[in-house]
This record gives sequence, structure tokens and C-alpha cells, in this order.
Amino acid sequence: MKSLTFTTAFIIGGVIGATAVALTSPISGKCRRQRINRFLTQTTEDIDDVTQNLQRVRHSLDHLAKTANETIPTFKKDMEHIVSDFKFQAEPRINAINDSVQKLQNDLDIESN
Repeated sequence: MKSLTFTTAFIIGGVIGATAVALTSPISGKCRRQRINRFLTQTTEDIDDVTQNLQRVRHSLDHLAKTANETIPTFKKDMEHIVSDFKFQAEPRINAINDSVQKLQNDLDIESN
């Protein structure tokens, strides 16, 4: 919606500018018409370029959204599997470390008594 506002403002500004130049310029009518024609042609080409670029951006955003929708669930599932595997592998090690800590604590308690 903002691009339409920008395009509309661009066109209105161009028309106002062309009108101001046409009314204050000391050049002949034929030359003025040629300049206005060139200006309008260039403005039309610029608007077409902006429209095409906007369409390319929209297409790219659609493609990005589609790719994200396809990739993110797979990535999330893979990460959940990796974390689950890590927990499965780490749990016995953590239990062994806790057992060692408990044994050391018991040994220290016995020696201190």
C-alpha cells in the first residue's frame, strides 16, 4: 500500500513540476510540448521500472516465505532429534559424575569424622 502512495505522490509531483515549468518558462510552445512529452515518457518509464522492481521483490518474498515454510519444520525436527540424542548420550555420563561426586562427598565426610 505504501508503494501505491509513493507512486501516486511521484506522479502528482511530476505533473505539478511540469505545470510550473510550462507556465514560467520563456520557451516556445513546440519546444515546451517536446520537453513535456520527454518528461512524461521518462516518468512513465520510471514508474514501469518501479512497478517491475516491486513485482520482483514480491516474488522474492513469496519465494523466501515458501522456502522458510519448507525448511524450518525440517530444521526444528532435526534439532529436536539432535537434542534428544545428546540427552540420551549425556545422561549416563552425568549420572556417573554425580555418583563420583557423591562418593567423594561420603569419603570426605568419613575422613572429617
